Amino acid sequence: MERNDGVIGEAPTPFGGGGFASTTNSIFSQRHRFAREAGDLRHRSSPISRFTSFDLTTYPAALQRFTKAIFDEDSTSDVDFEITLTALLATVTLGTTPVTQYLSVLRFFAYLLLFVTLLRRIAISNSLKDSTNIFEGTRILILSLSYVLIFAQIFSISQMISNVLSSVPHLLVVTTFVILMFIFWVVIQEELFGDLAIYAAMLANNAAVTAQGTIFSPLSDYLIDSTGRFVYFSNADNIPDVLSRLQPKELEKPRNRKSMTIFLIVGIAIFYGLFWGFLAVTTGSVAKAFVFLISAIIIQYPVDFLYSRYGAVGFYNERSGLDLILPIALGVILTLLIL
Repeated sequence: MERNDGVIGEAPTPFGGGGFASTTNSIFSQRHRFAREAGDLRHRSSPISRFTSFDLTTYPAALQRFTKAIFDEDSTSDVDFEITLTALLATVTLGTTPVTQYLSVLRFFAYLLLFVTLLRRIAISNSLKDSTNIFEGTRILILSLSYVLIFAQIFSISQMISNVLSSVPHLLVVTTFVILMFIFWVVIQEELFGDLAIYAAMLANNAAVTAQGTIFSPLSDYLIDSTGRFVYFSNADNIPDVLSRLQPKELEKPRNRKSMTIFLIVGIAIFYGLFWGFLAVTTGSVAKAFVFLISAIIIQYPVDFLYSRYGAVGFYNERSGLDLILPIALGVILTLLIL
């Protein structure tokens, strides 16, 4: 790395990557330095040997810079997007009559969602006080309320379709509608904006780094290979440099597919199985609980993508496990209570 003429001090890169970095480098060069440190995992050495000099106390900051090297963030624009999205959800809810026993409660949720978004906009505009607590404290609430409004509309639209197609069960209509909506979103998002595959590549790469030194280490190679595959299939016109280096010239079979398969089976059996059982007890219907579970799993991805990619809720690696699970769980439970 070349020295900057305005060097005040130099320090070795924290991950043993070699070279020195100026402490007065621009933010842009710092982003790419950390991206190389946290993101270049394409070589085929063993997972343990990759990180013999890896400092587990500093990698979260490196991953955050790696993320910002791919998706530039503007806090004000992020919150403005949240305002637009929540205004759309609230307008649809308040302007229609969703199928629910507690319409007033659902409309209260719509107003509450707008109020929470307003708090976040005020907080980002106020430079006199640290707004971190407001953003972290309202993150679960804004996601949960969004899930409730979306679920309510999905079930209402499905009910209208089911009334027209009287011979088709409502639960089957819900499942079909959610799956078709998800496919439509994937195609539109990638074809028009070209950022969905890049987003998935970033998450896979960050997950590969995070898995090091944990019980999930065997999945690291699979995730690294998946990063390259997502970049390979991306429809983006301009692929960020930190990811273009990971793009394979030709597709190969991912490593450790067996480990990944076992992990998915065990994870689904334990987590989603328990959640399905909880929903079955809550609803009194195994079939209805299954439909809610499938809908929750599918809807979670586009909602979380929009709020993390364009909003200010933070990416997966920037949130705790509780922040990842609670929003969708609360959204499903609240929806069940009011439908």
